[in-house]
Amino acid sequence: MTTRKERKGIWNILENGTETQNIYISGFHPDAQGTPEREHLDDEYIIIKNGQSSSVDMSGWTLSDEANHVFTFPQGFKLNKNFEVTVYTGHGTNTDTELYWSSDTPIWNNSGDNAYLRTPDGSLIDREKW
Repeated sequence: MTTRKERKGIWNILENGTETQNIYISGFHPDAQGTPEREHLDDEYIIIKNGQSSSVDMSGWTLSDEANHVFTFPQGFKLNKNFEVTVYTGHGTNTDTELYWSSDTPIWNNSGDNAYLRTPDGSLIDREKW
């Protein structure tokens, strides 16, 4: 395993005394199937995992790309312990495990991009590069 996935060194981040090192980007699918891609935005997504032993209030957290497209987690959104949430680029109804960016165009570059997960104060929690 990599140091990042093991949550060691700089990846062992504390936020206001609360562990956040076990909240991380666990998967991504930047290349939506179908043409044109903008008609299949629910197949473009990022998955975030909470590996902690308690739920985490992610109100105001952000997910962004290299071009600074920013998704802000809704007020009151909590990611339950050992759960994942999938953030879809397209439109839909938010649930405990699915959130929607509500973009009309693709966000993630198929050939390579960075996904950044940050707390409301801008602290970097995780970065995934492809």
